[in-house]
Amino acid sequence: EEEEEEEEGLEGEGEARAEAERARLLEAGLLTGCPAPGEELEWCVATVAPYALLQGYKYKVKLTPGTVKRGKAARGALDLLKRAGGLSQREAALAGALTDQELVRSMVAGAKLSVPGLNALRQQDKA
Repeated sequence: EEEEEEEEGLEGEGEARAEAERARLLEAGLLTGCPAPGEELEWCVATVAPYALLQGYKYKVKLTPGTVKRGKAARGALDLLKRAGGLSQREAALAGALTDQELVRSMVAGAKLSVPGLNALRQQDKA
């Protein structure tokens, strides 16, 4: 009888794990690189991928081999995104909440940053 209760307990744990896994997969399906206007954003995830795969993403910074260390490149990428404009207050707050550790976790050492409109931003800095 005790063995049956133990087995039932294990089955219940297995079902709970399966349900948790289903919920996790459903949440992963909610991730998007290009949120639609009016969508409520709950979090932001730093993603490093080949640039060609990120063409559909709303915000992106291109990393190329260079001399900038990962931490400085990560902070620079956030700064470039904020300065380039187009970020809503919510998007800026979510991006600013990312920690350096989250940003550099998958970046390669030694990088150079670029974003669309980078030359215009440099001209503004000079003026």
